[in-house]
Amino acid sequence: MKKLSAAKIARSPEIEKWLDQFSTVQRPIAESLLLHLRFVSRDEYSEWLRLAVGSIESDASFALFAIRKLDAQEGQVVPSYFDAGGNPTFRPPQTLGSEDLVYSLISNIVRGDSSRFLDHPGLDQMREEGVRDVVLIDDSIGSGDRVTSFMRSMMQSKSLLSWWSYGLIRFTIVSYARTREGEKVVVRSMVGSNHPKRIFPKATKIGFKSERVYAGSDLKLRWGKRYEDILHLCESVKKVDRIFRLGYGGIMANLVFHHSVPNNIPGILHRSSQSWTALFPNRSLPEWIIELLEEEGWSA
Repeated sequence: MKKLSAAKIARSPEIEKWLDQFSTVQRPIAESLLLHLRFVSRDEYSEWLRLAVGSIESDASFALFAIRKLDAQEGQVVPSYFDAGGNPTFRPPQTLGSEDLVYSLISNIVRGDSSRFLDHPGLDQMREEGVRDVVLIDDSIGSGDRVTSFMRSMMQSKSLLSWWSYGLIRFTIVSYARTREGEKVVVRSMVGSNHPKRIFPKATKIGFKSERVYAGSDLKLRWGKRYEDILHLCESVKKVDRIFRLGYGGIMANLVFHHSVPNNIPGILHRSSQSWTALFPNRSLPEWIIELLEEEGWSA
């Protein structure tokens, strides 16, 4: 992972423009926030994902799925991931941020070993191939809400729910980073019990693979000794929606992917309005900052 240095921050007009939105007292704190961000390139994420998926052991085929954001209408449950024919529901044509890269990487993994991996198979194909491991892929897990919503949508299939209940399939959640709190939310949301008398306790049927695992509450680890100042700074910018001031779910993550900016990093970085200019607008990483990170001789 790469990070910004004080030298790189000082020589960037784009960062200077963003910093100008803060008072003289706030500015050093905002600079400290930037210094504690960690950036993951497409190549780094892609190579890690290939190795992580390849390291999962199984005697049968794997079903690989990119975790999608499936929104429910107000007062309704999340829509089923599988249609009436047991196939994954139609994926919308517009770009979907991190999901687009994950779909592409899954396709590459399957082309490399089609005898072992299946690319978003339908229920009939899973049954015919004797799938025992379902691998769900994302770039990061913060609150756990998106993974939980996606798994609930899959479990609306009576077939999949039955396979899960009888211990015929196992889920592995693969994400570059995850919080311990988010992991607990995902396990807790699954159907079943962890009682020792159960033949298949649900905790034995779900696993996780990540490069970075951290406690969401450990702000000092991510933001340094002056983390309270950074926290106060993020909360003080009222021009940013309250729900995103500390990142979605209050996670205050510091990990930024080149292919997509997570919504669980501080909102002052990625939320724009008529009165606030984001550094990473529309949760995308501008090309200028990628070039800045790649420049030699300016690393911290």
